Amino acid sequence: MTTCTNGHDSEWEDYCSVCGESLGGGSTPPAPKPEEEAAELGEAGLSCPNCSETYAAGDVFCENCGYDFLSGTLPEEVVPQVPAGGSSGRAIVTVDLEFFERMKFSGVEPPEKLPEPVTIVLPPTDILIGRQSDTRGTFPEIDLDLDPAVSSSHCRLHRGASGWTITDLDSTNGTFLGDSPDPLTPGRPMSLTPGTPIYVGAWTKIELVD
Repeated sequence: MTTCTNGHDSEWEDYCSVCGESLGGGSTPPAPKPEEEAAELGEAGLSCPNCSETYAAGDVFCENCGYDFLSGTLPEEVVPQVPAGGSSGRAIVTVDLEFFERMKFSGVEPPEKLPEPVTIVLPPTDILIGRQSDTRGTFPEIDLDLDPAVSSSHCRLHRGASGWTITDLDSTNGTFLGDSPDPLTPGRPMSLTPGTPIYVGAWTKIELVD
């Protein structure tokens, strides 16, 4: 054990292992090892967008939840975790055959076996509704990939101090609220009360639950 001029007991003989002080006339501490660099990068605050687990630069997947940092996707059958900073509540997604009959889409049929309602935990403020598209770079929080009439960036939910709003993003087939036969005006935020059905695509109904 060697003692540096600052009074630290050093495990190294050339530089102080505590403060980096040269013990043999040098002035630059040894370069960190690759594993030390990775640890420092992890401690610098890189965190998984899905579960907030810390990771090192160069990692491809989150070791905690499996999130793919390159594609921005979760592995199949992994339920998104509550985002850091809390949740805005939940969205319940179902297939609504009455809406499908009302829309009268030609050449599009709902699934033969209707899927069970899906509950999605929502992030605190902005939620994109649409269909995932790697080529367009859209990764919606509410991904409706089973409904071909949903646009990749269909509409957006926002929760502010005064409550929820919904904005149609110039979708191809429109966004409808409740029993209204008229779609929302694209680009104009509309007030939204949780529990009011949101209809998009050919058959999808979404309801917010605070």
